[in-house]
Amino acid sequence: IYDNTKLTIDVSAYGMSGFKVYDLFKEHYDIQLELGETHVVLAIISLGDSKESIDTLINGFKQFSEHYQVKLKNTIKTIELSIPEMVYTPRQAFFKQSTLMDLTLTEGLIAADSIMIYPPGIPLVVPGERITQDIINNYTYFVKQEAVLIGSHEKNDNIYIKVLIP
Repeated sequence: IYDNTKLTIDVSAYGMSGFKVYDLFKEHYDIQLELGETHVVLAIISLGDSKESIDTLINGFKQFSEHYQVKLKNTIKTIELSIPEMVYTPRQAFFKQSTLMDLTLTEGLIAADSIMIYPPGIPLVVPGERITQDIINNYTYFVKQEAVLIGSHEKNDNIYIKVLIP
C-alpha cells in the first residue's frame, strides 16, 4: 500500500546524506521536510497544501539539483541494522546501576538507555541490550552525518552513553 501524500526522494547520488539535505532545505530554501534519513528525504503533501506551497517544494528541488551536481560514485554508506542480544528486559535494566562511558569503550557492555537517531526514532539499542561494535560504528557514522541523536552526551568531542555497571 502506498501513501500518495508522502514523497520520498533519494538524494544519495549527490554525495550527501538525507540528514544534510534536510538541513539545507530548511536553511536555504525555507522548506521544512518531514525527515531526513541516510539516503533519502521525505516530504509530505497534505490537504492543507496549496498550489503555491507545492510549487515552492518543486522549485526547491529544482534549485537544489541545479546547485549540487550528481556524483558518479555514491559516497553514502548503507547501514545494516541488527537486533542486539537482550540480556535484561528494559524494566530490569532501569533498576540497575549505570554510569556514563565513552561510546568507543562500550563494546560488549549493556546499554542503560536507548540510543537512537531521530527521525524516525528507531533505536540502535535499548536498555538491557548488549552493545556491539556495529552499533558503535553506526552511531559514530550518524554523528558524522550530523543526524539528530538521542540518548548520548557529548563532552570534549567524545560521545558518552549510559551503560550498566557490571
